[in-house]
Amino acid sequence: MTPEDVIVSNNNESRLKIVESNGNFIVNVLVANIVGWGIHIVYSNSNNTIANPTLSNNRYGVALRSSSDNIIVNNAVTSNELGVSIYNSSNNLIYNNYFKT
Repeated sequence: MTPEDVIVSNNNESRLKIVESNGNFIVNVLVANIVGWGIHIVYSNSNNTIANPTLSNNRYGVALRSSSDNIIVNNAVTSNELGVSIYNSSNNLIYNNYFKT
């Protein structure tokens, strides 16, 4: 899957969610004004890349749950209650991101 230039905003439930999926490349996504998670990766291991998204005014910017060996790079994560949430996950590469509350 390769979504590019996707906008998800002003929604109570919607977010970009990857569940039990591998090998996804997500680039240039705007996720804003979501009550829950902006990007939520669950039970997904290996080769998921999230690059260049803007995550703003969400409860959580990015959440990794039971997911390993993924890449999160060049993200602008601003005005979220929590920038990144990591639970039961390992070997994820998270770099060159901008975080501001």
